[in-house]
Amino acid sequence: MWNKINFNLLGNAPHLAIEIDGVDVLTMDEFKKNFTHVKAEVFIFNEYMWSESEEYNVYNGTMLIGMCGCGCHGCDDLIAKITTNSRTTKWIIYKDLDRKVKKIFSFNAIEYKKQIDELFKNYYSYSWETEINKIRRLCSEYIRAFLTKDGLPIVGVKIKRKRDDKTKKEIDEMDNTIEVYYFEDWKPMDEGIIRPEENWIINFDGKTLVSAMSALENFAVENLVKNENYIPTRKEPFPLVYTKDKEQMEEILGKKELKKTVPSDPRHSI
Repeated sequence: MWNKINFNLLGNAPHLAIEIDGVDVLTMDEFKKNFTHVKAEVFIFNEYMWSESEEYNVYNGTMLIGMCGCGCHGCDDLIAKITTNSRTTKWIIYKDLDRKVKKIFSFNAIEYKKQIDELFKNYYSYSWETEINKIRRLCSEYIRAFLTKDGLPIVGVKIKRKRDDKTKKEIDEMDNTIEVYYFEDWKPMDEGIIRPEENWIINFDGKTLVSAMSALENFAVENLVKNENYIPTRKEPFPLVYTKDKEQMEEILGKKELKKTVPSDPRHSI
């Protein structure tokens, strides 16, 4: 008998709640612990990597599905090892620090794919997104297609919320400035972490996407140059491979099908 799986987006980050047979995985008796839901993008884009050389996706991979309540990745997370063949998708769920505590679920491969497709559809509808997050996302996607005049890549934008004068807490209104920032000392992924070093402040009406984009376009014309090698964000997030080779990653991002060329990491065999 097949198990049934459902994916639910929570909040405006959003986070991902995974239900199997109607029960949130994080609340199952076997995994009694203060786990928290991971961000949906961690699961969808395979952002939690065990190995630099392993290929991951939502059909075959070792995926983070619950984060330790302390807030630190890798402390004692909840992991799903996923394998798929023509008939079955199998999940082996276990606590990272106690491999003996595990549960195995089997899903009809066709039904599982339907649920995954529905998850991606819901994620890319952006129905969960607040107006400020929408403006941040679209402005960042636009500005990343440019470089500084001396060839440095643009990271994205920041748009802050206003704060209440008395409580100093953020309120549901945008500040009327856009911060555009770039990497001054840019290095490829395999040469270490890169950090934002400079920024510009641009004014807009603090309310509308039209005003924000207009301000950015005027700024880009006067201060930036087009990045001819820019690869837009993929609308279909899978399959993806994690690699530190920048040229290989660019090649991958332009293709829809990938070949599996690397074995799984033996440290995480179940």
